[in-house]
Amino acid sequence: MVANVLFGQNCDFLRNEVDDMTGNKVIELEPEKIYKKMKTRGPEKIDVNLMKVNNSVVLYIDQYLQGDAYSISEDDDVIMKFNDDSTLKLDNYNSEVADYKKLGLSGASTQWVVTYKIKLDESEINELTNKHIVKLRTYSSEGFIDFEVKDKFSKVLMNQISCINKD
Repeated sequence: MVANVLFGQNCDFLRNEVDDMTGNKVIELEPEKIYKKMKTRGPEKIDVNLMKVNNSVVLYIDQYLQGDAYSISEDDDVIMKFNDDSTLKLDNYNSEVADYKKLGLSGASTQWVVTYKIKLDESEINELTNKHIVKLRTYSSEGFIDFEVKDKFSKVLMNQISCINKD
């Protein structure tokens, strides 16, 4: 992991390199939490991270949930609500069945995990750069779930976009 400090902000890179086979500039950030709620069998959470290859930006949303297995398809999108009550519908292009993962040092907490993959265009990046997220809705084979985003997590994507665009 490579860390850069940008205007008092910590940019935690998984990768920040030029691919030696393609010549593409690849920037990938460490996942950061935007939602976490403690449940009886451990936390449920949402992590996000961005990857930029040349000028193409992909948003990864990792959803960790308890309960029954579920899946996502290319029709299962994500909607973000902002502090000005506007919304942004993001098109997921990933289909997968949730993977059962053990979390924590003892493995006592287990969740089903899926990753939404969303290619962001310039207008979506602009909205995510200038607005605070207050709610996130994800769709899956089981319907939809709303996640309230606490104020302390509302700027995570703004900061990540700043990191990939300043490097």
